[in-house]
Amino acid sequence: MNNQEDGNDAEAQTNRKRKLGGWEGKVWYSPDCDDADQEIAEMFYGEEDASTRLG
Repeated sequence: MNNQEDGNDAEAQTNRKRKLGGWEGKVWYSPDCDDADQEIAEMFYGEEDASTRLG
């Protein structure tokens, strides 16, 4: 059996249309998810430099 017959052909998979919106209504994220976190900034930049980078 070749790859085209068993459905593992990479080209056939990339040409297939995908149904959009499969995750709609299933995922929630906090409105402040993009806000910077002081503790994480301190881990990356150090305590003094983090406060100047976050504003």
